[in-house]
Amino acid sequence: MLEALTLGERIVTIQQAIDRPIPEAERAGVASRVFGDRAGVIIRRLDSDVIRQAAQDVADFGVAVSGVDADRIEVANDALSRLGLVWTGLGNRLAAAAAPALQAVADARAEAAKRTGPLGEAIDRRRDAALGRGGGGRGRRRRRGRAADHRRAGGR
Repeated sequence: MLEALTLGERIVTIQQAIDRPIPEAERAGVASRVFGDRAGVIIRRLDSDVIRQAAQDVADFGVAVSGVDADRIEVANDALSRLGLVWTGLGNRLAAAAAPALQAVADARAEAAKRTGPLGEAIDRRRDAALGRGGGGRGRRRRRGRAADHRRAGGR
């Protein structure tokens, strides 16, 4: 009788049979014997309405598939896994080939960052002024000093 039912229908049928007026301990024992110790505990916690709704959701959302479709899905899954390996391999090869050039660019940028010149000094002054460090005065004093030197030399 149960063999003709789907898994969800089997679980509901057994759940309803277990829910008949039987002492709780005996129900737990029957569920454990039918489903195994751990599964028996889980089955006892499932409500037959929840199981019916889950079975309906599986049917409505196309999760339940035929054996033929399941085989096709497995083939597609294997193909997608293989394509993932192909992309990983290509990425690794590209990274290996580009490593020297990327390293050269990184080294050049790092060296340039060490010698930022006027732009770096301006950024430092703005940062210091924003943080209230007062470090921005150095550049102004240097410019004022040049202007004073220029005026002393007879310029305006």
